[in-house]
Amino acid sequence: MRGLVAWLARLVMAGCLAGAAAALAADTRAPELRAVVLDVDASASQIPGTGRFDPALAGATQLQRVLPYRDEGSWVQVTLSRLPPKPVLVVTSMVAGPVTLVLPDGQRRVRNKLQPDDDADASPVALVYPLPADLSPGTRLLLHFAHQHRAIVDVALHDAPAWQRKERGIVLLATALYTALASLVLVTGCFWLVVRERIYAQYAIFALAWLALMTSNSGVLYRLPGASVLAALGIHGQWVIFSLVIALALGFARDFLNLQRQAPRLVPWCNGLRNVFLAAAAVLLLSPWPIPRYAILLASAVFWVFPALIAVGVYVAVTQRDRYAYFFLAGWVPMTVGSFLRVLQAAGAIDLDMTYLYAFGVLLQSAVLVLGLADRLVRVRYERDEAREIAEHDELTGLLNRRALEGRLHGLIDASREGDGGLAMLFLDVDHFKEVNDAFGHHSGDHCLKTVACIISAELRSGDHLARWGGDEFVALLPGAGIEDSRRISERVRTAIAGCNASPLPGVPVTISIGIAVFDPSRDTEASLMARADAALYRAKSAGRNRIEVMQEVVAA
Repeated sequence: MRGLVAWLARLVMAGCLAGAAAALAADTRAPELRAVVLDVDASASQIPGTGRFDPALAGATQLQRVLPYRDEGSWVQVTLSRLPPKPVLVVTSMVAGPVTLVLPDGQRRVRNKLQPDDDADASPVALVYPLPADLSPGTRLLLHFAHQHRAIVDVALHDAPAWQRKERGIVLLATALYTALASLVLVTGCFWLVVRERIYAQYAIFALAWLALMTSNSGVLYRLPGASVLAALGIHGQWVIFSLVIALALGFARDFLNLQRQAPRLVPWCNGLRNVFLAAAAVLLLSPWPIPRYAILLASAVFWVFPALIAVGVYVAVTQRDRYAYFFLAGWVPMTVGSFLRVLQAAGAIDLDMTYLYAFGVLLQSAVLVLGLADRLVRVRYERDEAREIAEHDELTGLLNRRALEGRLHGLIDASREGDGGLAMLFLDVDHFKEVNDAFGHHSGDHCLKTVACIISAELRSGDHLARWGGDEFVALLPGAGIEDSRRISERVRTAIAGCNASPLPGVPVTISIGIAVFDPSRDTEASLMARADAALYRAKSAGRNRIEVMQEVVAA
């Protein structure tokens, strides 16, 4: 458990160091530009006239604009105040369609994060447009964004070497975050393979959906083999993933918080809401028409579904004192805060880049919840071992019970047949035990049995097995023992019990009779070995008790 915690801490630390590297790599001296969203709803083939600039936008080094709902797409006019030696225009956006740059001479350059280019200027984290070096200050460029939904875009002008340095930092950060999250998905999947409990598979799929959502937003996902199927859905593909994230969040929270037991009235609410988002994902997946305002539903869902789940976690933590509710809250709160900021940024309410801050929130949530799942795994294993301990041991004496001893006998006989040493069986029976029970009651009889069990255990070897067979009868298995070893150990047991004070009857000491049988691989079975040991015990009882007998001949089982 400590190793897992340290490993997760190293993953998060790697992400933080990568974030610091990206921040240091950022170019704070980017050339200035101005941009305005033109008040036209036109396709990329319909080049509009120039628009007026807001003076408040003058001197910005990087601009963030919110594109309104459109049928044909939005045009953004960019004016370059001053140019670096090797200018590149860098665009990041939530637009899933093609983004077209129109140069002053009419040339067009088209990029699409859903269909990544393979040229030297292409980037996995942004749309990059190299600009002609002979552009003069004051040049106006046009960008067309093909979208039918509200979207946020960032436009920046960089010198090519400066952008390459910044890009390396961003790629390093993204790689660290995505790799850490993918590792947590793998860890949780391994948990599921070990214990086969649904909760582990649920979280692995939930975290994988988060990873798919983040990589689809940045465009990295579409560089993977087979991503063209998702790319064909356009923005609907990202919305399908987001809908699945919310649906999976509801299902996971329900089971992780054990609402079926802790708050059963909330289970139908969770199930119903989860089914709504699953149905919405199916509609988006199959719809041939755009559903531009579905983004509003997703944004609003973040603002009330995630806080509602936090409230449920608080309720379970306060009313039930459930330890997993605290794990849930420790992970869910930072993820919710990061998601809030990301949605506000997407709506244009805040002018900050929350892409990777929100990813850090998701990573922190994953790390905490995986720790919670690991704790659950340890607890399940502990409870399983405890249940096995109870199932295999006698409640009164703490020795193995009959069923457990039979299991060990089977394994020892197989080992003995394969030449791995001998095996002896002792049947032990307390003499005159009925008199103790009849005269002093079962409480005194129980005390006598526990004392005898302790003495026998103390005299046996460390690798021997002792069980209470039933009533006042015990059975011991002595791996590797022959007749002489068995006699010596049995005599030690008999002498120790005869000299103890286990009986409450004055002047009537407790004694024990012992029957011995040594396993013969050429003729014995489990049943015949038991029969011989039992016959030897019967002979010891018949010969006057407090003695040891060995049965060597075969006895019918």
